[in-house]
Amino acid sequence: VYAMYLSGMSIIKIKAALEADGIPSPTGKEKWSKHTLEFMLTNTKYHGTAVIFKTHTPEYRAKRKVNDGEVERFAAEGNNEAIITEEIFNQVQLERSRRSNVEVGEDGIKRRKATKYSAIKQE
Repeated sequence: VYAMYLSGMSIIKIKAALEADGIPSPTGKEKWSKHTLEFMLTNTKYHGTAVIFKTHTPEYRAKRKVNDGEVERFAAEGNNEAIITEEIFNQVQLERSRRSNVEVGEDGIKRRKATKYSAIKQE
């Protein structure tokens, strides 16, 4: 999946290729979901690092929320057996941000990119 993504294939094309090859999804189903593939491409456990405290409960009886720095996060490196190298994982993350239609400005605010076709390299 990582190699296909780095070769330029979209999530939809990877999904179609896996289904055409008869490769079952992690749940054993014939059909793959886009969410499953996106999760696979961003999951740090695939390169051997488990991140602890991604979410937290701020108070008793409060809902869990994403940890945006309120609680210190820990990375347990080498905790899982790596399926891919950290270098490939980082290349995929760079490619995902390059293909994204959203960018973060200097002020920290997320905005849509100015181009209609964000995946096309601008010169």
